[in-house]
Amino acid sequence: MAYKNVNSSKKVNRSVYMEAEDLASIGCSMEVIATILDIDSETLSRNPKYAKAIKKGRSNMIKSLLHKQVEVALSGNTTMLVWLGKQYLGQSDRQEVANTFNSEQPTSLEFKITNQEDKGRLEKLESEICGKNSDS
Repeated sequence: MAYKNVNSSKKVNRSVYMEAEDLASIGCSMEVIATILDIDSETLSRNPKYAKAIKKGRSNMIKSLLHKQVEVALSGNTTMLVWLGKQYLGQSDRQEVANTFNSEQPTSLEFKITNQEDKGRLEKLESEICGKNSDS
């Protein structure tokens, strides 16, 4: 069956759509597909048959990549197992942080402030945290 190309009067054979799908399935950009097929890139975007073929090709590429990733993971690649677990199973790295702060020991921070505005802010903050009077 032949289809009419939107940008010209020439007939478009079904194999051209299949070629667009094949090119998309190996990751070719729209520009590359248009150049190889000798079609205006706008035609690829506007023509529903080209758009459908390219979408199907991209989906096939994603399917193939995912299939290979799962294959690699199941063959024992722990890095790939972890990555797929994070992507599809909601798993994440969890880091435990130990609290080594001893609240019974006095803790102090020392700042050197040269700007009077910042000095005022620090004194106010110190007053709020420690309950000290900032006038002293």
